[in-house]
Formats: sequence, structure tokens, C-alpha cells
Amino acid sequence: MRSVCVLVLVMAAGVGAADKPDVGRAVAGKEVVTLGGVTVAVEQTGLFPTFWRQVGEKYEQTDGQRGLCLTLKVSTDDATKKVNYTAWRHVAGVKAVDKFGNGYEVKREQSGQTFADSVERKAVVSKGQPTADRVYFEAPIGAADYIDVNLPGEAVGVKGEVFRFRVPRAAWEPAPAKKGPAKLKK
Repeated sequence: MRSVCVLVLVMAAGVGAADKPDVGRAVAGKEVVTLGGVTVAVEQTGLFPTFWRQVGEKYEQTDGQRGLCLTLKVSTDDATKKVNYTAWRHVAGVKAVDKFGNGYEVKREQSGQTFADSVERKAVVSKGQPTADRVYFEAPIGAADYIDVNLPGEAVGVKGEVFRFRVPRAAWEPAPAKKGPAKLKK
């Protein structure tokens, strides 16, 4: 089974979002979503090994699986706001679905496993003090053109709202190498 990682950037602002499949979704890696003074951006995506074990100062992969990884940054521009962030992999209601309706589970740590460079569980975010985190999902099926990801606002204290992103295939699958011009036959 493969997983996917997503990085999200959260910043302060006040924009609402609808919860419909095609409406109101930010394109991961290109657009941010701002709700309740918090902005979330997906900064990087890709298919990466999911679980790691720290050995000394290095990490070793422990499960042989790859998943969709989203790298997220959470921040606020409001000097009067303190955001108590809970890692989305520990929050109920996180969803990832492709255009065929296939759901992709959030990967959660198991005993002796960790996600490299992730917030363990909680972090405090304030102006000038953002945090970055990673969320891993099962890897998408081959026919998936995109994955729609919903991240509940409860993770950043914005109750009843959802940070909504569309992760296009190009974000996790590298473009094929360009071929040079065809050779002319004489």
C-alpha cells in the first residue's frame, strides 16, 4: 500500500469555504486558504515513504510503503492571535477523495514509528512564528487525476470551517522527461 504526504501553510485571514467537490478548493502548491485569521498552504506534495524510525541522528524507513505526503505551513499575520495547532493526523474528519469517490485514509503513527520532520501532536502558532507539518495519506490509484483534501478547522481553532484543497496528479507524479526532436531519416 502507498501513502501520500501533503504540506499545508496556515496563515491568518478571514475567508469562508464551501464544502462542495469543485467549488471553493485551492489548488495545492499554488493557492492558500484563509479561515478565521488562519491561512493554510500546501507547500509541497509527493509520494514518499510513510513511516520512519530514528536511529541516532538519521531516519530509517520502517514499513516499505509509500504514501501521498502533503507538507503544510500554518501561520497567522494577526499580532493579537495565538493559534493552538493540533496535527491534522490527530483530528477527526480529515478526508481525501478522488473523482471516482475512492477515499484515502490518513496514515497515523504506530508504535516505534514516526513521521520525519512532523509536528508530534501540538504546536503554538503566532505572528512570525509559523509551524510546518506533514500529513500522509494512502497513495492514490493510477487513474486518479486529482485528490480533494478536506482539513477541519478545529485543528487550528476555527470551528465549523474546512480548509479545502485539490491536489492534482502533477503534484505527486513527476512529468515525463521530454524527448528531443525526432531524428530525420535520409
